[in-house]
Amino acid sequence: RMPERSDLSADINEQLIVELYSK
Repeated sequence: RMPERSDLSADINEQLIVELYSK
């Protein structure tokens, strides 16, 4: 699917949080 700009930023934020917690 083509995520909207808000959805894209939200996905990026989630990925950053996951990386921080996984470390």
